[in-house]
Amino acid sequence: MSSLNGTQALVAGGAVRNLPAIRALVDAGARVVIQAQTPEETKTAHQVAADLGSQVQVTTRPVATFADAEELVAAIVEEHGSVDALVTPVAPDDAPSLVDLDEESWTDYKSAYVTRAVALTRAASAVMAGQDTGGRIVVLNSASTFVAPGAAQSAANAALLSLSSAASAGLRDTSVRVNGLLLGVPGAYQGGVPAPTGEVDMFGPTVAWLAGEESEGVNGKFVYVGGSDVGFYSMPMVMQNANVQVRFDGEADSATVGQFLNNLVDIGKVQRQA
Repeated sequence: MSSLNGTQALVAGGAVRNLPAIRALVDAGARVVIQAQTPEETKTAHQVAADLGSQVQVTTRPVATFADAEELVAAIVEEHGSVDALVTPVAPDDAPSLVDLDEESWTDYKSAYVTRAVALTRAASAVMAGQDTGGRIVVLNSASTFVAPGAAQSAANAALLSLSSAASAGLRDTSVRVNGLLLGVPGAYQGGVPAPTGEVDMFGPTVAWLAGEESEGVNGKFVYVGGSDVGFYSMPMVMQNANVQVRFDGEADSATVGQFLNNLVDIGKVQRQA
């Protein structure tokens, strides 16, 4: 199991989909602050905190601007001493189609997911870059970015693809690592193979691995998780199929995920001989 003992994580968005990630971070030893700003997020976040105990705190401080994000990150650092991991909010699947999208809906959607993710990534990375231990940022996204019927969701997710790629490149000379995590839909087809519909969900263990030291060599990657399937995309802008993936038949922890993904990280890289 990846050990995150003594680390501080910030998970933006208390949506039900984030529960496995929050639980996995806590199980690995991290303290977690959940940033919730909608009524649904707030309700779910408080339920999670009550269930998981003192390692989880909830803040309802909204993030709509860069200043909001800076103040939130600064408050966490003041109370806990650091911000070691950030998980950005994932856009929900219930966005309207293009013909049904009005300007107000788009503005609200963009603010809640794109602006919040950009602002938090900016604020957290600035703090992490100054820490001896650096930090890890996991930008959540959807594997259906380019095929989703909701125009707002597709536009938001496309922006976040670019965010994770650009942020990782800009922070390459620091000890901050940024990766995109694209969520598949259990039961949908991935790589020509039907995704499983069972109870195994590798989302939590994968987040915990990306947030830990074991993923040190992983930066600027696009990881796929759909039910029990985990893999890498060969090219960030091709989101129909994960290029290489493995299906887990039973429960697994972050160390198991890391063992698989670490073996794929160097595939395709130029190997330099002395």
